[in-house]
Amino acid sequence: MAFYIGEMKKVRNSFFEAYKDGDYKKAIVLGNKLLQIYAENDDCDCIEYAVDMSNLAMVFDRLQLYPQAEKYYKQAAELKKRCGGESLSYADTLNNLAIVYNQTNRQTEALRLHRKVLEIREAKLGREHADFLHSLYHIGNTYELLGEYDKAIDYHAMALRNNTFSTLELADVHGALARAYEAKGNYKKAIYYYEICLDLIEKARGCDTFYYMMNVLTLASVCEKAGLLDLAVEYCEKAVEIRRRLMSEEHLDFINSLNSLAALCCKDGQYDRALEVHREVLEIVERMLGKEHIFYADALSNLSVDYGGKKEFKKALALSKKALQRKKELLGEEDPQIAACHMAMGTLYESMGKAEEALQCYEAAEALRSTIADGRNTAYADTLTAIGKLYEGQEAYDEAERFVRKALEVRKSCGDEKSGMYLWCLHLLAEIERRQEDFDAAVGHCRQAAEIAKERFGAEHPRYATALEKLGLME
Repeated sequence: MAFYIGEMKKVRNSFFEAYKDGDYKKAIVLGNKLLQIYAENDDCDCIEYAVDMSNLAMVFDRLQLYPQAEKYYKQAAELKKRCGGESLSYADTLNNLAIVYNQTNRQTEALRLHRKVLEIREAKLGREHADFLHSLYHIGNTYELLGEYDKAIDYHAMALRNNTFSTLELADVHGALARAYEAKGNYKKAIYYYEICLDLIEKARGCDTFYYMMNVLTLASVCEKAGLLDLAVEYCEKAVEIRRRLMSEEHLDFINSLNSLAALCCKDGQYDRALEVHREVLEIVERMLGKEHIFYADALSNLSVDYGGKKEFKKALALSKKALQRKKELLGEEDPQIAACHMAMGTLYESMGKAEEALQCYEAAEALRSTIADGRNTAYADTLTAIGKLYEGQEAYDEAERFVRKALEVRKSCGDEKSGMYLWCLHLLAEIERRQEDFDAAVGHCRQAAEIAKERFGAEHPRYATALEKLGLME
């Protein structure tokens, strides 16, 4: 017996050392060996066996091997309850199992377990204990995944009522509150909580971490949604500089960050700054990959957009044509990226007031995109919408209506009838019908858009408010 216990202690220590060192494969081997020792000595019906089984489940959990983690968590929980009742150790294993359920999109099961954990922890620890507050946080996360954002906010707010969390844990809770408010469309509060989250991360770890950087990028995105484009640019620039310090400038993620910053600058009308950033991208791509790489052609397209924003159409058009030619050489005439080039050039011609040339470009894109998945793709719908909008601008309302209706049909065939672009198309169709003095049809489509916006985004979301405003203008 002494040898058996001594061997188990030695294997268990090695297991924890491997887990601590991040050698999870070795930890799994040792964890299984530990369970085997129990079995060989006919000692599998004890609390110690359940604890070691739960520890092995944590390794599978860390590796995102959720079926194996679930299996061992379940067995460990059953044995812990049988041996020790609804103990705190039992609650800990249920908590881990609930998180696995959340990771595998089984939120209803997760919520049931998290509520049970909350009940046990309240009874044994009280409502002020950190573990009880953690359970509130996990329930809030589960409600967020279920799309019940008001309940998520309530539980996260309850979790914050005590100061027992560490600084990083407080950052996580504030970040969760921010996500819930963002999902509801309350961008003001989302920004408020994201900024607190960033302050807490900075206090705990400093600014030069990927965790801090990713939250800065998220905050930039929320500012963009809120229409605070100058602030979005500021945060995006901050994230780019952090990424510049953390990794090579020739890393693909760094190039993507530069492109995101330039796109925000364009959206905010900062075309000179966008041009500066895109030139840096072009220089990096040329140095790293050469002019024959597809990314070089992408960089030319982005520069074309910048010059178009600056109304320097001659330069913009030359770059757009060069990008199109380069992509044809690299990808062939039928590649979907060729259609994207035609669309970009069409947008440029439209900005120049050259409707005929714009239509030719859009039709070239339509011909390519109509062949993808038998025309059941949102890119094809985008092209149809662009053509419809072009005809609407030329007061050719019958043709405009035909293309917009077709775009809506394509989006339905793709299961895209609750997207923001579907709503935009409905409003465009309503405007075309209004111009044709078909007011009943226009009101009907605005009502349809409002119903979809309410169902998709909720009654408090700005998109629903916008849909109601458009409906009010039509009625």
